[in-house]
Amino acid sequence: MSNKVVIEKPGGEIWCYGEIHWDSNFSVVCDNEVYDGIVPGLEDGSGEPVTTWQQVVDILARDYGFKEIEQIETC
Repeated sequence: MSNKVVIEKPGGEIWCYGEIHWDSNFSVVCDNEVYDGIVPGLEDGSGEPVTTWQQVVDILARDYGFKEIEQIETC
């Protein structure tokens, strides 16, 4: 997959793939597969779609409770 972006996290990295669009969904892979999942389009808190991978990581952890994210891919 192209467009790899690496987000640093304590103790490792989160690999992010794809291009973020206003209607992007996200496939999330965690260290523990019990937490893996698909998340529909995300908003930044003010109603605007996310535009950066750091926003995606922050929202997935804060609002969706994803633990130990290893990889995210647009779908």
